[in-house]
Amino acid sequence: MNINILITVLTMALVFLTGPVIAQDSAIATPHTLFTEAGRAYDKGNMSDAIRHYQQLVDDGYIASELFFNLGNAYFRNAEPGKAIANYLRARQLAPRNADIKANLQFALEHSGALAPPDHILMKYIQLFTFPEWIGMAMISYWAAMLLIAFYLLTRKAGLTIRRLLIILAVVLAISIVGMARGISLRIHPLAVVTAPNQKALFAPLEGSTAHFPLPEGSIVRILDHQGAWLRISAGKQTGWLPQTACQSTFP
Repeated sequence: MNINILITVLTMALVFLTGPVIAQDSAIATPHTLFTEAGRAYDKGNMSDAIRHYQQLVDDGYIASELFFNLGNAYFRNAEPGKAIANYLRARQLAPRNADIKANLQFALEHSGALAPPDHILMKYIQLFTFPEWIGMAMISYWAAMLLIAFYLLTRKAGLTIRRLLIILAVVLAISIVGMARGISLRIHPLAVVTAPNQKALFAPLEGSTAHFPLPEGSIVRILDHQGAWLRISAGKQTGWLPQTACQSTFP
């Protein structure tokens, strides 16, 4: 067979075999495409498509405050306040000082009449920083204090100034430890949001168990334990049981 004819036949076969694969790869939506399409669907008022695109990104493992914030907005406009609040909380964990996230979360809670844990004054400030930020502040304040102590022991100079700086660093370190402890606690017993309507906490993890207290959709609870398909939760000073399908974790 002529070598030119052989090359032509092999080339055509290769194109035929790889063509569908190339076409399939080009049809795969990139994260940027999904995010853009979700935004377009949201602007057109098509919340179901917006949620589907944003949720696909979440399911694929993408984590960003903008993603959770937009998904929360789409769920809220789709009359699903529980899932909206859950995603606002996820967004707040990643960007705790974002005013828009804070405002939309507060509005969603007030609109749904959901239960939310009371924030003590110290906790309001603790929530202004992320867990990694608290770790960073703790490390910086600790090593800065060590360097100041070493400098004082070597030079014996500026003793009063160093003592004042050490007090400030000790306070920062103490608050940072509290922030770290809260972050660890939330990883052990994370917050969850009730996403099912007309939900009630039960006295026992059994279908048909006596209702303990009502939990409006969107209520924020703390997961204390789990047993099979049931979660033991706390809401304020009350504890009860909920099916896992009735709530959604806020851990990103």
